[in-house]
Amino acid sequence: MRRLGTGLLITGVAVIAYSFVMVTSVSVRDNAPAAFEDVIPKGMRVDSMGLMKQRQNYLVGGGLLAIIGTVLLVTAAKSGRSSA
Repeated sequence: MRRLGTGLLITGVAVIAYSFVMVTSVSVRDNAPAAFEDVIPKGMRVDSMGLMKQRQNYLVGGGLLAIIGTVLLVTAAKSGRSSA
């Protein structure tokens, strides 16, 4: 039980850390039609709603894993079991 809790806690924290470094913007110039080359500045980036939602999903999933891992660690410590 303790190993599973530790594994879930570490995985949850790693997923949360990964979600904080995710890039949620996309380049507009690469996808723009040729007619808009003069209007759109080079290197312009905009936030992608889909990527922001993906980041949110990773944060929620990682948080759930971390909470479940913590609960398993606490219950293993109270019951006195070191492994299962």
